[in-house]
Amino acid sequence: MDLWTSATGRTAVVTPRGELDIAHTHDLRRCLYEVGPTATLVLVDLQHVTFLDSSILGVLVGGVKRCTANGTQLMIVNAAGIPLKALTLTGLTHLLPEADRRRTALRG
Repeated sequence: MDLWTSATGRTAVVTPRGELDIAHTHDLRRCLYEVGPTATLVLVDLQHVTFLDSSILGVLVGGVKRCTANGTQLMIVNAAGIPLKALTLTGLTHLLPEADRRRTALRG
């Protein structure tokens, strides 16, 4: 897994790449905790993620809770394939912005 972060104004973008599993929970959690307090919006871009497991879903839920406590919003963008299926099956699609859900529905 590779992990990049960028910021534009008060929006932070976290961009992982590859397969995300339990071996990557610490890195993703640390990254979300570092960008959360300085942003009003945190976007987790899953465009280049081919797989994620339940431990990563737990990190994302924890990230949402922490961001919400700090007055920050966390959203997942560009989820497709297996990551989107995992989010859908677990009911976590509320983390996807409405425009992203519509775009995904139109493709599938």
